[in-house]
Amino acid sequence: MGLGNKCSRALGAELCLAAALSTGLIVFGALLETHAQTSGSPLQTTPARTLGEGNRKGHWIDALEPRAFEQANRDVRLAILGTSFVNPSSCTPRVEFRNLSTGVTSALPAQVESLARVTAVIPAEVAGTPGSYGVGVRFFLACGYGAIEESRLSNEQQLDIVRTDFSEPETLIASAPRSSTSISASFELTGTDNFTPAHRLRFQCRLDGGAFLPCPARADFPGLSLGKHTLEVRAVDQAGNADPSPAAHSWEVWSTVTDTAILSGPANNSATREAAATFTFSGTDDDTPPERLAFECSLDSITFSPCTSPQTYSNLAPPGHLFRVRAKDAAGNVDPTPASAFWSVDPIPPETEIQQRPPAQDRSPRASFAFSSVDNVNLPRSFECSLDGGEFAPCNSPHTVSGLARGSHTFRVRARDSAGNVDESPASYTWTVQP
Repeated sequence: MGLGNKCSRALGAELCLAAALSTGLIVFGALLETHAQTSGSPLQTTPARTLGEGNRKGHWIDALEPRAFEQANRDVRLAILGTSFVNPSSCTPRVEFRNLSTGVTSALPAQVESLARVTAVIPAEVAGTPGSYGVGVRFFLACGYGAIEESRLSNEQQLDIVRTDFSEPETLIASAPRSSTSISASFELTGTDNFTPAHRLRFQCRLDGGAFLPCPARADFPGLSLGKHTLEVRAVDQAGNADPSPAAHSWEVWSTVTDTAILSGPANNSATREAAATFTFSGTDDDTPPERLAFECSLDSITFSPCTSPQTYSNLAPPGHLFRVRAKDAAGNVDPTPASAFWSVDPIPPETEIQQRPPAQDRSPRASFAFSSVDNVNLPRSFECSLDGGEFAPCNSPHTVSGLARGSHTFRVRARDSAGNVDESPASYTWTVQP
């Protein structure tokens, strides 16, 4: 009588799986899937190498496909395919990922998705590190009345992560302002990198401790307030590596006779999804009273022209815009240091992805989820979660739900960026809590 007939007639699901393991009927292959964009020279693969013999009476990895991939700087999904029975309610897998150079082993939580498929996620901090790794699988079996039995580690197969551009650029502030009465500051930025030429580097600027925002190689900051200021700049290469130690410059703006102030409108270094902006402003002078002051405005470094408060701009395209305004006294003297505000227009919502979830068939009344998002602008993001069609509420990754009744459940999560855009197609996952 075959094992399948024995299991179906005499054994429970747990003992059936244990019997299958003990007779060596489970044979595994592996498939590595990566969603990252790679760069550099064409990938060179090497034959897979068996690093350990494991336990053939338990389970065995025969191959990895592909056997190598280029470092990705993001999570990589690993799929292990089996050719025999795997019971999701009785078999909990774990993928062990060992750096062959350092000997450091990472235990990757995994899950059984079907009778012949186990998946795990190699986190970005591991997947983005070049080197050779040993991949092995271990199973935890529920035996008898809830007892847990740990299987022996399978053989290891070698996986190579090929180095592309993993070096951060260096940032240099070539030109910067001195302390003066000017409320406008101009910087010239450059940098060096092992692969990306200087003219192809991008830059991110942070003024006075705000958020890092995209800025050009010649960056202008008008309308600065009186007092001390500090600008931090980091270069970003074509592979997305950012300088971990930004260049910085500090200076001071001294008081002047004629001054201009922006009273309302998009805040400096802020983001909005609105394609229109309205500014109000005022000015002071040592001779001309405020009600007799005239004003001149400029958008995106266009020549100053007469304007009044409030000043409105519409049909603004992404990403960044610079507004400047200066007061003019009765004698025709203008504020030498116009007030300014730099902000970003971001109408594109972020994308949300669920990275960790429970098995499709599960007996636990608790479920944990891990998720992340990507956005077109490097801005802070938050998340909102919903269970079984309920209202979305703020949540963080990882997120755990408990007290689940038997039956089908659906978890949804959506990202919200700092401009207020919300993912219109939340990531969703449905699973069943079995008796």
